[in-house]
Amino acid sequence: MFKKTLLCLAVASSVGLTGCFDDSSTGGNADPVYEISNPNFTGKTWPVFNPLTSELPVPSDLQFEQGADADGTLSGSTENPITNALDFMDGSSTTAQFDIKLSGSIDPETVNAVPVIDAGDGTPVPNPAQNVFLLSLDFPGGDSLVNDSSFYTSLINDLVDSGAISPAPERTAFPGETPTFDLGLAFAALQESPGPATAGAVFDFNNEFRTEVISLDGGTDNVLRITPLRPLNPKKKYLVVVTNEVKDSVGQPLIGSPSYQNIRNENEPLGSSALEPVRGAIQSWETLATGYFTALTNPSRAAASLPALTADDIALSLTFTTGGTTDVLEAAVSPAQFFYKKAIVDTRQEAIAKYLADNADAFEAMDPTTQYGALLTVADAAIEDVGDATLRATAAGTAANLAGNGADFSNPAPRDIVTYEATRIPAAAALVDSVEEGWILQASIELPYYLDTPTAEAPSALDSTWTASTTVGALIDAGAGNESGTTPPSDKVTYRYPFAEQKDTVSVPLMLSVPHATTCGANKPYDVVIYQHGIFGNRSHSLALGNQLAGNCFVTVAMDLPHHGIAPKLATGGLDPSLAFSVDKSQQPDGTFTDSLLPMSERHFGWGQQTVNGDQVPARMVYSTDVDEAVGSSGQFFLNLSNLPAARDNTRQGVVDLLNLNASLVKLNDIDLDGDGSNGDVAVTGASQIYFVGHSLGGILGTSFVAIANGAAQASTIGNSSINPIAAAALVTPGAGIAKLLENSPSIGATVLAGLGKSGLTQGTSNLELFLNVAQASLDSVEPHNFVGSIIDSNSKVYLNEIYGDGSDRSTQDQTVPVAADVAYAGTYTRPLNSALPAPLAGTEPLIMQLGADTITTDTDPLSADVNVVRFTAGTHTTIINPEDATQLAVFGDMAENIITFFENNGTALQFNNSAFVKSEEPTPTNP
Repeated sequence: MFKKTLLCLAVASSVGLTGCFDDSSTGGNADPVYEISNPNFTGKTWPVFNPLTSELPVPSDLQFEQGADADGTLSGSTENPITNALDFMDGSSTTAQFDIKLSGSIDPETVNAVPVIDAGDGTPVPNPAQNVFLLSLDFPGGDSLVNDSSFYTSLINDLVDSGAISPAPERTAFPGETPTFDLGLAFAALQESPGPATAGAVFDFNNEFRTEVISLDGGTDNVLRITPLRPLNPKKKYLVVVTNEVKDSVGQPLIGSPSYQNIRNENEPLGSSALEPVRGAIQSWETLATGYFTALTNPSRAAASLPALTADDIALSLTFTTGGTTDVLEAAVSPAQFFYKKAIVDTRQEAIAKYLADNADAFEAMDPTTQYGALLTVADAAIEDVGDATLRATAAGTAANLAGNGADFSNPAPRDIVTYEATRIPAAAALVDSVEEGWILQASIELPYYLDTPTAEAPSALDSTWTASTTVGALIDAGAGNESGTTPPSDKVTYRYPFAEQKDTVSVPLMLSVPHATTCGANKPYDVVIYQHGIFGNRSHSLALGNQLAGNCFVTVAMDLPHHGIAPKLATGGLDPSLAFSVDKSQQPDGTFTDSLLPMSERHFGWGQQTVNGDQVPARMVYSTDVDEAVGSSGQFFLNLSNLPAARDNTRQGVVDLLNLNASLVKLNDIDLDGDGSNGDVAVTGASQIYFVGHSLGGILGTSFVAIANGAAQASTIGNSSINPIAAAALVTPGAGIAKLLENSPSIGATVLAGLGKSGLTQGTSNLELFLNVAQASLDSVEPHNFVGSIIDSNSKVYLNEIYGDGSDRSTQDQTVPVAADVAYAGTYTRPLNSALPAPLAGTEPLIMQLGADTITTDTDPLSADVNVVRFTAGTHTTIINPEDATQLAVFGDMAENIITFFENNGTALQFNNSAFVKSEEPTPTNP
């Protein structure tokens, strides 16, 4: 029915694009006005596309910085939060929705984006009626962005200069790589080996995305939205194609915009020379699209008696390339990870370059299928010749040599932990409802800090970002013989250069909940639990659960996230009840506060916010027993939505801090934790197991942390032996799809939207939707969805819970992290909040689904899956911190018992305390 072939097409200029269109040198024709009264356009509808006026889908490959300023990020500016964030992004989001504006209304019923249909008997075939395409591309060299003719011409010249290619080729220009479509590869695998597995792999492409028609900016059905249903692949190029079989609201075919049609037509004069590379790009996109039509779509259309699709049927085509996701944090835990990945791409591309140098003429005479196969063969052979073990060893050696010469890699390692015996108190003295004997004491840890440190006079550092390390760059340049200053290419930290400069070392407070020796002494060495609090919280939020864990002979170590800590006030407005634990201030008998004598400081650096003329502005914290006089609360600068790169790097810092804490737990071996006069209460790296509890934001970042600790850190040769594997993890009321999660949060969303509204970013506008897209892209390097694969691949044992609610009254749901924001989960019970648009990856249920968690409702031993979830029908987001009534105490009892038994059994069993408010079955749209 379709050609038995690997589907691939030449696209030599697909990445030779311009990231900005400077019309200052092109005279009066620089910004042409396309005559839309032409009968060809009058009364017609088209996808909006005009590069010169910046009217086109964003982000796309057209936004990548080019020329001398190219650093692997998109082109941006400091003009507003959106363009500022683009300047830091190394690609499009893997999880955000992608919008295509339309000049008018279309008929949603005519949109068909399903890639594959069942031809009968479970046989997949390309959908003949598909008219919106999202097609991922595979490049033999392994780099979706850098692979064109100019790159290989330059690489071949470098290899000639180094003597790696001899004699020098006579040609002065060489072809680039020929890619293929991943769906074409899946069909080829099915043809090669028919069966349920290969057929299922083809059908699985239907689970990648869906299309929706939404209404924005006062229009009706005027935006075509591509919505991922799971994370797209990172560092992957995607081709978007919309054909004229999509109809407008009066039944007319969609057409290309005046600008698009002018640029695509090589016989038409361009209004600006800046559009020359765009013309080449569009022509290559359409070559890709028509190749896909010819090889896959059109055979299906012929069988369905439909006419073949051609380039004339294309209303819009373009590509975008997704950014790196896990790469920066993987390089942070072990720099060898970066050098290993780079070596793989370098080896493949060098082999391709040598092949093209010798065979360029023959290569250009091949059909695209043969071209792709030839390049893939030589690239694969090069990797096999070198060997994976050699690549790993070389990468590890490179990282070690650079570190030995002074490279300031993150590379988490054991750092000093000091406990302060004077802070030791019985748990009962701090916890009114304490039921377990145990101790609470405070400690400090010295952590590397990659953000700027604010001073008492200057708060600007609260808004800082990570900066690329010039120290590492200089060492790389020296070793490679590069011109000084070549590396890093800019001050941005991206997957292409993931090494951040250490700005400072900070002494960070820890809070420990420790067993009592009389109760647990016989069970030494104790196991250790790392606890991470949620947004606007602090380390004292660990105490309720930590007390329960201490009673079962676990030591709990809690640390504040960046910009968090014990502060004068709570985010809800009252005085912080944990002020007695502040390491900044000590409360005197007369109610006044004096500076603490402890040699550490809260992570908020004494900075909070206060309202001035309706705006939140930085202000020094004021400690007072009068709530009206007190100023400042925890975490006010953490998720700064006016500076998305800063918000991103605060989260990155939080994960790296957890990795450093993990590596430093071995220091507890030499400390008397339970006060019995002897050390050795724990045996980290020995008999003591390490566990993790993350609540809310702590669970969001904890997903990334556990994935890195159990994945990249444990990798053979290129891992980090200082990182202890997490034996089991508990994610308490976590979520995913961070940007849309915030919009759909009943307790946070209104505040977020009010702040954005001051900049004109309001619901129902394309500007807000673009902001949320860019916000998600900015946070993709810590987004839980992007780390799910590592959780699964590492066989990590994970327990999740959720305040699901009663299934009918949405006020019984978690009011901070939404259960979901799409009716696909539980019908109207999980619909978006208020005026928000559907977001199938936002909330807790999407994370549960992506993890493939088993629903547990009763005592279970053994558990049949690595990842398990318990849904509660009552309780609140803060039940794990402070259960306030009998219902919450019952829920807390189950949560604690779940976590304790899950840890005691290393994730293989789980028990309940009472099961009074446990949802008995998995929700569905018909049975919420």
